[in-house]
Amino acid sequence: MKSNLQINNKKDNKKIELNKIQKIALLSQLLLIFAIIVSFIMSRYVIELTLLMNTYLVILAFVMAYTNYTIYKRKSISIIYLILGAVILVDILLGIFG
Repeated sequence: MKSNLQINNKKDNKKIELNKIQKIALLSQLLLIFAIIVSFIMSRYVIELTLLMNTYLVILAFVMAYTNYTIYKRKSISIIYLILGAVILVDILLGIFG
């Protein structure tokens, strides 16, 4: 009989094979997080850059929804990211046109 530790170790050693699009999505997720941090710091001094930061947040939410859906197979979290991205996008559009 195998112990729980051995079964868990086999799960942890499982490799996930990524295609090129998934690798690009993960890289863009990293770059977007860096861009959000930089634009957040800069928006403290230049107020107009908050629109840029919010745009980065929308793109990041959609990219995170894609990576959670395809790579990590977390469909429920993907829906939350899609809703979050849509809410921020509506807020941006209402700020521009409203």
